[in-house]
Amino acid sequence: GGQLTSGVAIAFTATGDKVPGTVNTGNVTLGFTVATAIPVAGKITLALPVNYFSAVDSSKVNTLSSAGATCTCVLTKATGGATTDTVTCTTAGAVVAAGAQTLTLIAGAVTTGVPQAASTFQVSTSTDVALAVAPSTVALGGQLTSGVGIVFTTEGDKVPGTVSTGNLTLGFTVATAIPVAGKITLALPVN
Repeated sequence: GGQLTSGVAIAFTATGDKVPGTVNTGNVTLGFTVATAIPVAGKITLALPVNYFSAVDSSKVNTLSSAGATCTCVLTKATGGATTDTVTCTTAGAVVAAGAQTLTLIAGAVTTGVPQAASTFQVSTSTDVALAVAPSTVALGGQLTSGVGIVFTTEGDKVPGTVSTGNLTLGFTVATAIPVAGKITLALPVN
């Protein structure tokens, strides 16, 4: 085998699919150049940041830019101190030819994971070693802004050990809508 080259960043065709916990409604694409053709039943392995995708639907038949080449993919979550999840795609339909390829994860193929900053991912195949330069992922979710400190509406509630009798408020601006049953997590000092 050889080495994959020319990695192309992950792209979401539907912006809303970058919202954590969303099943993709548009295509998710990425690219690379194959040095050694991948036979039918060969493997393409993506190493992604932990929880970039929370689920992969193994029944979806995804496409490759080689005429007739398809693949189905499965997600393996990181264990222990591992920093990447892997998505392993098994090719079908036709040989994936040497040359530039686009892997298209079709609508419904993946569910985005937790909010995270843009990072990088890696690709390898059963015939070629990983890219020398890892391409980019896109950020999932957004960044909270305009934080407003905690305010006690009842002055006596500030006394340690007191059960609050008034409201406690705080504020922030979300970049991405929080869905029904979504979670807001507060990290407070101990005690």
